[in-house]
Amino acid sequence: MKGSLLKAKKFLKIANDEGVSGAENELLSVKNTLMHINEEKDLKRKKALAKKIATDKLAQQKLQLKRLEIKNRVKARRLAEQKKNEKRGEKMLDKKPFIVVSTEPQRKVIDKPKRIEKISDVPWYEKFKQQANDSD
Repeated sequence: MKGSLLKAKKFLKIANDEGVSGAENELLSVKNTLMHINEEKDLKRKKALAKKIATDKLAQQKLQLKRLEIKNRVKARRLAEQKKNEKRGEKMLDKKPFIVVSTEPQRKVIDKPKRIEKISDVPWYEKFKQQANDSD
């Protein structure tokens, strides 16, 4: 800014010494230098703005990547839980349930259920097994 003030003083001095035409030339040169300074400032502002926008975009992309990673982790966890539950369900189907047979009438509460050690001891088991084999 000091340079432009000096040029303005110089312009006034030339205007007094040489007349209007010399002053106009000096005014044009001052104008050009001021425009050049303003262009440099604008360029610096534009560069700073571009840098800020770039860093903002980069930060936004990083944030999106983090969100995507979290979503993927959640999906993977859910999938793992689902597979685990499916396996657990298959294991439950593979286990043979013990059958409670009561000789007492159904109205009474059974204190201690009688556990059958062999499933072949149950009278209807053979019929059930045969039906299962026929359906396969």
